[in-house]
Amino acid sequence: MFKMLIADDEPKIRWDIRNAADWKGLGIGPICEAEDGEIALRKAAGFQPDIVLVDICMPFVNGLDFIRRVKRILPESIVIIITVYDDFPYAQQAVKLQVFDYLLKPIDRGQLLESIRKAKEALAHRHAFRSLIRSSDTELKKKFLLSLIGGRLTKQEAQEQARLFRIPFAAPCGLMVVRVLERIALEDTPDAWDRELLLYAVQNMASDLISGFQPSGVFTDEKGNVVAVAPAGSAAQWSEASEKIVDAAGACLKRAAVSSARVLPGGLWQVAQAYPELLEETERKSCGAPIAVLIRSYLERHFSEPGLSLQTAAEKIRISPSYLSKILKRETGLSFIDFLTRLRIRKAIQLMGNPREKIYEVAEKVGYSDQHYFSTAFKKVKGVSPAEYRRARGSGG
Repeated sequence: MFKMLIADDEPKIRWDIRNAADWKGLGIGPICEAEDGEIALRKAAGFQPDIVLVDICMPFVNGLDFIRRVKRILPESIVIIITVYDDFPYAQQAVKLQVFDYLLKPIDRGQLLESIRKAKEALAHRHAFRSLIRSSDTELKKKFLLSLIGGRLTKQEAQEQARLFRIPFAAPCGLMVVRVLERIALEDTPDAWDRELLLYAVQNMASDLISGFQPSGVFTDEKGNVVAVAPAGSAAQWSEASEKIVDAAGACLKRAAVSSARVLPGGLWQVAQAYPELLEETERKSCGAPIAVLIRSYLERHFSEPGLSLQTAAEKIRISPSYLSKILKRETGLSFIDFLTRLRIRKAIQLMGNPREKIYEVAEKVGYSDQHYFSTAFKKVKGVSPAEYRRARGSGG
């Protein structure tokens, strides 16, 4: 559907145009009206019509001035003049303003419908061309990012191509790798996903869920993982986005997924170094028996919940607490509480890389409501308190 604005100070003309055809049936709508140039400008800015029918002689702002100004805010809109003036100077100015058509009053219904038909055709061609450009741009960006993670670019080449796609090169950069575990369904379901369709669905979910981090690049790597790259200053927010993608894969596609995410303070150039590390981390998470992967996936996604326990995790995964504990011990060599503690401390260390994060804030974000208890658990795992650990690495207090 193409939106249309009718700008004319004569109510009869506006009524005649609005009732000249079944516009909705012709793919036109909604339709907006304006009785003078000032109102027309305001409505054009808010309504953003695809097609504008405008009279030359209107109060406050005349039609030609209106066209000049509307072209600045809506350069893609098609403008059709409707007027009683057939003078050459007006037609000459209309040509200069790149007006699509020039119709004389009283308006001939056949001429109006033909003009609108041609306008729709032109708009459809423009939209198709823009879609083609976007598609080409997406493919070129994917090739650049694949070359980047593969370490196949020099620093200068990476900078030049990043500039081409308007991706900041030096700003802190988020990188994540998401792997869908096709063999592990989270529910008993007859749905069998085509691999390409499954990856396409996850890629779209990832694009939506990291839309707050722009400009971003989301693509499928050569190993069948969904990879996302975007400017990201907050490790916590970036990690949360990766967890939401895993949750969405489970909720919408009924498939288990694992992810690894990191914020690279040195920017885009660090992607080539970090990608193999995240890939290895993701592969490690996806190894093991299906039930073990499910347990790890669940704990990776819910470790920040203060009330998480062996009992609640077992209920959610729909196995007995004793069986969950047995599987975890067999696969990791750790008890449930030790595995959860190590997971939380590992996540805490990632967050502590940001000097703006206070220790008590880090504690809360990894599931500890009591900072003292967090410090005790941290010291048990790392041998020093969180503050000592941070000072030793020069990350502030």
